[in-house]
Amino acid sequence: MKKMYMMKNTILIVLLSLLITLNSCNKSNSSAQSEKSGTGGNKWHEAPVLHELVEKGELPKLKERIPSAPLVEVVHQSIGTYGGVMRKVWRGAGKDKWGVTKMMEEYLCRYQNGKIIPNVAQSFEVKDNSTRFIFHLREGMKWSDGEPFTANDVIFYWEEVLKKEVTGKKAHVSVRDAMVKLIDKYSFEISFPTPRHLFLIDFMSAREFFTPAHYAKTILPDFIGAEKAAELAKNLGFSDTQAMLKQKLYYFWMESD
Repeated sequence: MKKMYMMKNTILIVLLSLLITLNSCNKSNSSAQSEKSGTGGNKWHEAPVLHELVEKGELPKLKERIPSAPLVEVVHQSIGTYGGVMRKVWRGAGKDKWGVTKMMEEYLCRYQNGKIIPNVAQSFEVKDNSTRFIFHLREGMKWSDGEPFTANDVIFYWEEVLKKEVTGKKAHVSVRDAMVKLIDKYSFEISFPTPRHLFLIDFMSAREFFTPAHYAKTILPDFIGAEKAAELAKNLGFSDTQAMLKQKLYYFWMESD
């Protein structure tokens, strides 16, 4: 586990794109990237330090750590050099709400060259005059603790965190009149009673639309009881349960030992 001040935590992040690794908590460490091989096909590589872990049996092979359709960024100039140290000031879980999240936030879609393109999502569909938006996730993505990332993490966040406002934060304005439903393990739908032609643009400014459900269930009062949640918050140095949930389920996800 990574020690941060007096609390031991693992920051849970979604692993995708070129930044996929089973046990990394820092998205500045690239573990896989694609380049054209001499035969014209795609050839995957990983950082030497990660390959050493694979050789020692401490990390699964690269093909077992990446999704079936990873997001690959185009190399505009040249592939960077592996290694190095990134130094960043962080004042601690209770004081710095933004430092860590700037390195871990990933959205379902993003802008590229003025267009909205998939990001965490592999693809999306706009249907029925912009009243229904279907998102398809990348099969095989994992949280940094190795647990699968699926559409259930989206539905759980919507039903158990956003709608119940357990963190004290309301859902983003772009989805406050929405209905969200599960389609299958890697697909879900966001729908509206009237056409929302600008929804995807508005949705770009929303925070993540998912949370590690398997972890959230270990701290939410509805799952562990109000008394136990309050005790946990106190032991971790938070003023109350909601302060803990805001920090752990809204600003960033941290799993306590």
